[in-house]
Amino acid sequence: MLGRIRGRQQSAFRFTIIVTKTDIGHRSGAEPRMTSRRFVQYANFAFVVSIVCLGAGQSALRAQGRKERRNYEDQLARLFETLRAKDQLPPLARIVHRESLEELVCSAASLDSPVWGENRPGALMYRTSDPASLSSDLQDIARFRDTLQANDQPTFTRYAVAVWRSPNRESGQPVHWVGIQVFMSAFWEFIDSNFTDDRPYRNQWKDLVTPGCRGID
Repeated sequence: MLGRIRGRQQSAFRFTIIVTKTDIGHRSGAEPRMTSRRFVQYANFAFVVSIVCLGAGQSALRAQGRKERRNYEDQLARLFETLRAKDQLPPLARIVHRESLEELVCSAASLDSPVWGENRPGALMYRTSDPASLSSDLQDIARFRDTLQANDQPTFTRYAVAVWRSPNRESGQPVHWVGIQVFMSAFWEFIDSNFTDDRPYRNQWKDLVTPGCRGID
């Protein structure tokens, strides 16, 4: 019994010494030694913060690029409609967001090369250093006319514009790829895509899209 009491007294004495030393160390200004566990915690925290900051930076760049593209597209759309009105051609309704055209133009910009062949007169894609300029390509497609339909019952009633920035591998200065396409009305496009011989080819454009341009916003 006496041995147990002495053992407890010795343990309590050792604990008092450890606590006292730790307290003295803090009082004297000595910095506590960082444990490996705490170092790992700090490292993980720093890693998470860096990933969040990187993601925020990339999101900001994407938003800035998207704003620039939309601005150019709006300017081109106004030029397109002005040219048609000047030539007294039937007005076309604008499709603000056309997934197929945007992904194809993005692909052309990433490759710095057109992804489709000659699609005139109803579609074209061209490279320019000034996407908001009145180019000959823009003038050509703005004058599109459906020669097979009467003016009172046109089949092609809509159009879309897409602009994408591309690095210029020759001079290092950025250029832009522009795509403009005329489309059938929503009704006739549905009929053509589901009840005609074109049905097997309606999604063929997806084969021309580069991996980095799929599902862009």
